[in-house]
Amino acid sequence: MKQIILIFILLLKFSINAQNIKILYSKHNDLPEKKFLKYYTPASIKKLKEKVYHYLIKNDTASLFFPLSKGSVFKDADTTEVSKYQTNINVVTIDTRITDIYYINYPKKLYIRKLFIHGTTYDIKDSLPALKWQILDSIKQMKGFTIQKAVTTYQDVPITAWFTEDIPVNVGPRNFQGLPGLILKLKMGVYNYEAEQITYLKKPPKIQIPKPDGNYLTAQQYFEIFKQNKRKNQVINQKCATCTPGN
Repeated sequence: MKQIILIFILLLKFSINAQNIKILYSKHNDLPEKKFLKYYTPASIKKLKEKVYHYLIKNDTASLFFPLSKGSVFKDADTTEVSKYQTNINVVTIDTRITDIYYINYPKKLYIRKLFIHGTTYDIKDSLPALKWQILDSIKQMKGFTIQKAVTTYQDVPITAWFTEDIPVNVGPRNFQGLPGLILKLKMGVYNYEAEQITYLKKPPKIQIPKPDGNYLTAQQYFEIFKQNKRKNQVINQKCATCTPGN
């Protein structure tokens, strides 16, 4: 009986500690199809192959997914380092044209996204997406964890995730959540995320809400803007014989 109680206490302690967690994710892009490679310079191909890094920091009520600038070191999220980092989070830059930050409040089931792309900032606030995950039988090992495959669709984009029930935290990159465990790998279109390092935190990290630069958009409103911009870019590329695809 004592052993059962001890096991229960240990499991409860692990469950509580697991809510305070820091995950370092790497991100890389798929290379273009072979028929398009001729349009890309060696430098642009090298750029596509480069990994960029994000941190997912979570306490028991909220999480923050944000990019690291190239060469930066984010050492200790056990104290107030998250808050210190967030004092400059709106001007975080990577060597790309895009900076993307996600804040999630789990009790309220909402997320806030701050997106800086091609010189324009978008502030998006909406309910967490009710993703309809299909959990498949595919199972394998990754970094000592048993991971299982799941698929869904989000904003017309197919999503493939690999999650582990070994870490009972239903979060992952960006605003993807809702699986019975931590997402260690995720593929969204040409973007690929992979957990490189997982750290359990002794103290709940302080997480602040990213401040908006203007009025909030809903996810659907931003999606309509995204589709309009995509159509404009397609028209421009069709009229420009020397333009490379996707630019």
